[in-house]
Amino acid sequence: MVPTPDAASVLAASPDAVLTVGPDGRVLSANASAGQLLGRDPGKLPGARFLDFLPKAERARVEGLQRDALAGASQRYDTRLTAGGDERVVSVAAAPAPAVNGGPRTLILTLRDVTEERMAHDVLARSESRYRHLFEGAR
Repeated sequence: MVPTPDAASVLAASPDAVLTVGPDGRVLSANASAGQLLGRDPGKLPGARFLDFLPKAERARVEGLQRDALAGASQRYDTRLTAGGDERVVSVAAAPAPAVNGGPRTLILTLRDVTEERMAHDVLARSESRYRHLFEGAR
């Protein structure tokens, strides 16, 4: 029988950023990938407000999605981060974590950086549009 790693080892090794966020929107824990994506030491992330890493224009929408997730409806959405001086596009999965000992529910956020894929998609879409316009104009 092959021994299986514990949950903490799996989260630590995950290439995706994984955060737990309390009902007040503050980070409770973060793996190393979260620290790298957010431009901070993961040990210094607890206590930070997750929404503060988003552009102001995104905060109200994401806050509503997180509220829905806390109420029990898992969410998937894309947003932007403005951490570490760079803007990144991330795909987020937000799922409620079971309440422990009657305490408040928390969120588990999994973030995947999709910036490069989105940029490649945009370049391809512009190129297709340009060639379509050329082709239609050649008739």
